[in-house]
Amino acid sequence: MQLMWISESTGRIKKIPITMRTILVGVACTALFFVVIGAAMNFIGFRIAIEKRPELARAMGGVITQEQQKEIEGAYRQKLMMLNEKLEFIALDLAEMRKTKDRFAQLATPKVAGFEAQKYTEHAVGGPYKPISDANNQDFFKALGASIADAKNFQKLISQSNKDWIKQYAWLESLPSSIPMLEGYKITSTYGVRIDPYMGKPSQHEGLDFSAPIGALIFSSGNGVIYKTGFDASYGNFIEIKHQHGYRTKYAHVSEVSVQENQIVKRGEPIARVGNTGRSTGPHLHYEVMKDDGFFKAKRRINPDEMIVGLR
Repeated sequence: MQLMWISESTGRIKKIPITMRTILVGVACTALFFVVIGAAMNFIGFRIAIEKRPELARAMGGVITQEQQKEIEGAYRQKLMMLNEKLEFIALDLAEMRKTKDRFAQLATPKVAGFEAQKYTEHAVGGPYKPISDANNQDFFKALGASIADAKNFQKLISQSNKDWIKQYAWLESLPSSIPMLEGYKITSTYGVRIDPYMGKPSQHEGLDFSAPIGALIFSSGNGVIYKTGFDASYGNFIEIKHQHGYRTKYAHVSEVSVQENQIVKRGEPIARVGNTGRSTGPHLHYEVMKDDGFFKAKRRINPDEMIVGLR
């Protein structure tokens, strides 16, 4: 098949053979032409939409403008600053709890060797840049909001726990719960039934005996007031301290008393020195813990071993 074309000016006849190849080439060229025109129109239209109708452009292709990108980044920074602020408050509360914990440790074991952990201060970051879509933005905002809420709740929990710790520490510090001697002693007699060293018969021993050299320092086992000092045939020179919650402690057989009645003393403050006065077979400290109970303030002995925190 041929296509004949006659030129009026020259009178020439041009023949164009029409084959399957010619048809395919023509169709391909036409299709390519329309594809190029469509791509150009789409690109130009998208540029115009971004400048004139950014919300339409975002709906069509997920593209955001520079101003919107700045708004999103600003919102990110605000959320992250809020989260960072909450985390800083939590860090402060945890630091206070750590101080309280250290005070508990000192209360239980007066001689604690502390150390400062080494800190690596260099701050290095990196990684590829991977922008996120608007849907991811919303998910991320929700995650940040949830993290901030969790941080607030966690901060409340830490703050309340810290208050409870401080209250518990104040209560424990007010009790006679520390060892009345620091070093150089040996517990030679415990609380309970024992064989009396003089009579050789079973008897009730209402305290602990700390065997130590004469002159060794004796310390108050808790905050309190000097209730009584004096001499007794059985206890020798002794001191009684009145503590909170009805507790009292007695320090007997001492050689030297360095406090006076009604004097306020603190936990760990020296109050006397070990001696061998009264009914004693050798230099030692007899230590008792008592508690006033009931309407008539009946005095009840307590096993000092159960009161002393740092003994175990």
